[in-house]
Amino acid sequence: MTIITPARASIAAFVLSLSAFTASPIAAVAQEGDAVTQAPDTASQAHTAAQSLIASLTAIGSDQTLDEAERREQLRQVLSASLATGPMNRFALGPSRRAESSETQIAQYEELFPDYIAVIFSTHIQRLAERPLEVRDAVQIRDNEAIVQTFVFDDQDREAAQIDWRYRISEDGVFLLDVIVEGISRMVALRAEFGELIDENGGIDGLLSHMSAVVDGVETVRIGEDLEEVSQD
Repeated sequence: MTIITPARASIAAFVLSLSAFTASPIAAVAQEGDAVTQAPDTASQAHTAAQSLIASLTAIGSDQTLDEAERREQLRQVLSASLATGPMNRFALGPSRRAESSETQIAQYEELFPDYIAVIFSTHIQRLAERPLEVRDAVQIRDNEAIVQTFVFDDQDREAAQIDWRYRISEDGVFLLDVIVEGISRMVALRAEFGELIDENGGIDGLLSHMSAVVDGVETVRIGEDLEEVSQD
């Protein structure tokens, strides 16, 4: 389904509004050591990947035979195979925080991050998977990145929220970089949360303790107000 021109314009405006994010965080950090393919059909590849991922998430979300723990675990497994954890972990910590940390701390962080981000995203996306999601157009924003627009519908089949899925195309496949809920980037929010945890606990060790607790299921994941509003619409 093709989006009308104003919708395309809104994506362009969103991308420009996050110019710093596009120019340096995930985009720039992802370039460091990540082989990329400048494919002419980046948007169509991202669109196909989003359709496949969302179909899997919706199937899990609507499976009444699963309890909450089983549903979350299946969501985690699906997302683990779909996320661009390398560039995501670099962006979430940021270069200055990384420079302040020891090699041992960075090694622990990089070991924890794939499971941590899968838990975080599965918790966030579980709310979205419980509602009808319609995949619409994909817009290429870089040679190897595209944003796929989707809309969540309420109980009266009205559009309740716009969810954008940001994908990166590499030689290894098509991977999800970010989920943007009503203009709020989950990765930008995560980077801010990581900074707060580091500042509040006097260093990266506090962040590592938090990540370990989330991965082990000891600490509950909090979802943002934007997702709470979407899930309650």
